[in-house]
Parts: sequence; C-alpha cells; structure tokens
Amino acid sequence: MQYRPLLCAFVLLVSTPILAQEFSPIVVKTGQPTPSVVRTGEPFRITYRAQFYDEVLILDEQMQPENIKADPFEVIKLEVVVLPDQGNADSGIVHVKDFIYTFRIIKPEKGDKKLPSFNFIWVIKKAGTTEVNAKESSEPKEIPTDEVGVRYVYSPVKPPPLNIRDEIVFQLFRWSGGTLRNAGYAIIAASSMSLLIVLIAWVYFGKSKDKKASENKSSEITAEVVVEIVPDILPKKARRKFLRELKKLLEAKGTDVSSVELEKKVFSLLRELVLVELSGTPVKPLTSDTPAELFKRLLGLREKQKEAMGLKYKAFASLAEKLKNYYEDMESGRLVHFTEPRLEIQALLNIVEGAGFWIKFREAFLNSLRISHA
Repeated sequence: MQYRPLLCAFVLLVSTPILAQEFSPIVVKTGQPTPSVVRTGEPFRITYRAQFYDEVLILDEQMQPENIKADPFEVIKLEVVVLPDQGNADSGIVHVKDFIYTFRIIKPEKGDKKLPSFNFIWVIKKAGTTEVNAKESSEPKEIPTDEVGVRYVYSPVKPPPLNIRDEIVFQLFRWSGGTLRNAGYAIIAASSMSLLIVLIAWVYFGKSKDKKASENKSSEITAEVVVEIVPDILPKKARRKFLRELKKLLEAKGTDVSSVELEKKVFSLLRELVLVELSGTPVKPLTSDTPAELFKRLLGLREKQKEAMGLKYKAFASLAEKLKNYYEDMESGRLVHFTEPRLEIQALLNIVEGAGFWIKFREAFLNSLRISHA
C-alpha cells in the first residue's frame, strides 16, 4: 500500500513527455535521383512527396526554384503533380502532392556529392478562412527534407586514333613449277573444305543468328528512341525566349564583368535553343550528348543533309561551336572564351536574329513563287 503513490507518480512522470510530443499534420518523403550518375550540365530529377491534412496549406510560391538553395547544385525546374487523396472521412482525408524538382551541377570537381536538405514552408489554415487570410495571419512553419547522394562523373573522352603503319619488305623468291602446282592444289582443297564447313554452319546456325540479330537491332532502336530529345516548346517560341533573355542580360548592370555564373546562364539558354532547333533535323540530339559530340555530329552531316537544313545550318553550326567553347570553360573552371560577356551576348543575338530573318525571307519568297505558278 505504501508503494502505490510512488508507482502512480512514476507512471505520470514517464507518460507526460510522450503525450506532450507535438503531432505533425504534414510528412515529406524524399525520393531517389533519376539518374543517380550525372555528368556536367546533365539534368536529373528528384520527387518530394508531401502528405498532409486539410488544415495544412503549403506555400507553393516559397517552393519555387529561385527560393531553393541546394549548393553546389542548381534548381532549374519544378513540376507539381496532385495525386488522389488517401483515407476517408472517419480516419481523416490525407492530400498527396508530388514536387518534382529538376537539378543540375556544373563544377570542375567530380566525385560523390550530397544534395543538401531544404525546408517545405507551410501554414495552418483554420476552418472558414481563405487561403489569403491564412497566409497573412498564420505563422509559417518548416519541415526539412532528407539529403540525397548523387555521383558526379567526368564526361567520357574518346581516345585518339592510332596511326600505325606496318612497313614490311617482301623479298623476291624463285619457286619451282612443281612447288607452285602443289600449293595450288592444296589451296583448292582447303577452299572446298572451308566452303563445306560454312554451308553446314549456315544451315544449322543461320536462323538462330538472324533471330538474335533482329532482336538486338530492335532493342537498339528502342533504346535510341527512348533517349531522343522531344522538345516541349516550338522552335519559334524558343527563339523568342532566347532573344528576350539575352536582351535582359545586356540591360543588366553586371554584364560588363565576366563571371562563371553569367557564363552558366548564357550556356543554359543557348543549350535549350540548340536542342529545340536541332530536334527536327538529321542531327537528332540525344540527352547524353555533350556539346562537343553535338558539334562534331553537326559538322559530319552529308552535303545533301546540310542543303536540306538550308540557312539554318550555318547559324546553328556557329551556335553549337560557341556552346562547345562555354562547356570547355565550365569543365576546366577557367574563363577562356567568355572574357568579354557583352560582346559574346551581342554576337549570339546577331546570329539568331539574322538566321530568323533569312529563314522568314526564304519562306516568303518560295510562297510567292508557288502563288505565281498557280
């Protein structure tokens, strides 16, 4: 009997911290990077799934790419997908949203990198209040995400071709007629036996070999189609966006001073324009192409393919070369081709504006010829 009060006091002391723990009405789950191994400038995506009750209001404007700090990575895109609700009215309805962020990294140092944690910003929305009033009257709260590991590797460099020539000096020998005749008979017999072996192998293994070859060919075609770039905007809109952003840079105050960040921004705008413009051409850019590989494939086109592209070929060959130069600067960490930013940006404007003018002039001239013949 005398221990019963002590036992009750102990139970109250132990249970009070557990009951006092705060219940969070929102949970954020961090996904894995896709792909997990990236190269310089290659985009990759991570999905952050937020699950929350009705009383939670996520501040989407605070979750935009420009508000996320993920050094040494850059946030270049955000896509929000609303998924079906979970639960029921009795247990509580749980809303689900996927925040799909697209990142990239452009740094000379390679190795295993950690994408740092950042906070989801949300507020409590009471019943009967609007979203605007909830944002103004409620105190913002934060819930952190998990860190994500990404492997950052070098771009593959093809070895130089080997120029090896075997110099063999053949001496002149005198063979007797009998020796040459016997050698001829031996060659005929060996050729007959080889032909017989080839026919037997073709009969028994020809069909299975053709089947494997067709399967390998179809799988290669499928893999190539999967990684081929499909632009989500029209080339005309891509050109307008490119010209508008470059003109903004020319009007900015810090454009006269060369910097790595300014070169990265120009590189990103130029890469998006070149990929969209070349998507419908024989070049067919892929997601794994580096600017150097893309420029090499563009120069390696046949003359008929170059003529089919028309005036666009020269313009985008120049743009692809500049894209390769900027990529080499970012790989080495030194500003070699971007020492005068204002001149570089003006040169890009002249190339794109000139290409657009002559393409429109050529199309108008061809249309007038068709109308006159009709």
